[in-house]
Amino acid sequence: VITYPTAQRTRETIYQIDTQYLLLETDSPSMPLNGRQGQRNEPRFLPDISRALAELKQLSKKHIEKQTTLNYLRLLSLAEKS
Repeated sequence: VITYPTAQRTRETIYQIDTQYLLLETDSPSMPLNGRQGQRNEPRFLPDISRALAELKQLSKKHIEKQTTLNYLRLLSLAEKS
């Protein structure tokens, strides 16, 4: 949803959340990214989500990818301990 400029409430909410609490996902196969309406959404579009989040948060794409990967690994680690 953050790829859609008209999703202002969602974009404002995500902007306020620290990146240490965010993960990336695509809503695959349903919700297409902005500019890809009518196309099947796929995990291979995660870099586009990363780019959109980086622009929204005014951070580098590399920072977003590193942080969200760490977040995923931390979440997975917690799940394995349960």
